[in-house]
Amino acid sequence: MEPYIACYWTVEFKLLDHGKLHRVIPDGCVDIIFDLRSTSFSQGAFVTGLMTSFETMSLTRNYSLFGIRFFADQVRQFIENPV
Repeated sequence: MEPYIACYWTVEFKLLDHGKLHRVIPDGCVDIIFDLRSTSFSQGAFVTGLMTSFETMSLTRNYSLFGIRFFADQVRQFIENPV
């Protein structure tokens, strides 16, 4: 899998008193993200496409995410839709 996958990553976030900001910087890759706390199989995973600018997410609940980061030119071998 080395020529296809840039890295694997996880995010564990526990909401204590208030939301935090999480910044995502574009890196030319495509991620498949699994929400390990999802109550629905159909909403438990999603694909992020190529980003053209950074994004700031407000974390307002507990998160447990696992991601697979694919090189953009290789992800087509694993998903059917264009990124």
